[in-house]
Amino acid sequence: MAASVGYIPNAKAPDYDYLIDVVQKVRPIAERIQEKPAPLYSLPFEL
Repeated sequence: MAASVGYIPNAKAPDYDYLIDVVQKVRPIAERIQEKPAPLYSLPFEL
């Protein structure tokens, strides 16, 4: 029954490290999206 819903108990867990890195890079940009002009990048330092 578990296999019928797509659950594979012996499968390796997915590696989300890359996805987490991308989200951490995008989050600061998303917080500043209302600025005019909107920054499409984040600086390694604050201005």
